[in-house]
Amino acid sequence: MKFSAKGEYGVRAILDVALYGKDNPVQVKEIARRQSIPERFLEQVMASLKKAGLVRSLRGAQGGYVLAKSSAEISLADVIQAIEGLIAPMECVSDEVPNCCDQSELCVIRDVWKNVQTSIVDALDSITVEDICRKKKQKDKSVKYMYHI
Repeated sequence: MKFSAKGEYGVRAILDVALYGKDNPVQVKEIARRQSIPERFLEQVMASLKKAGLVRSLRGAQGGYVLAKSSAEISLADVIQAIEGLIAPMECVSDEVPNCCDQSELCVIRDVWKNVQTSIVDALDSITVEDICRKKKQKDKSVKYMYHI
């Protein structure tokens, strides 16, 4: 299973908002610059995150985006599904296509894919934005230590 660039950008964008948006809203142009994401594409990503209730936008000259809930309450599954839609390794396990063929109820292969889907969602659900922020800060510390910055 491969997620799109838009999914990756969604994770990077929400991480950026979590790291830099505690005191002030974060503007799209700042996120785009720090995360090397095309600004126009990032606007679409942020709209999806907003629609899913993961970020809020604030208007005005000092406006931008903030998290809509705490970083501990937002999982990686929430972010990926806001951008990519339902996580399904095969069309036949998607809730959108419950009976994609006449064998779907008896298909053992479908059962395998359903287990794979559950494992992926569970893994992504177990990682919060807070966890990713913590890892980012640890990596930044180790890089500073390595280079004595």
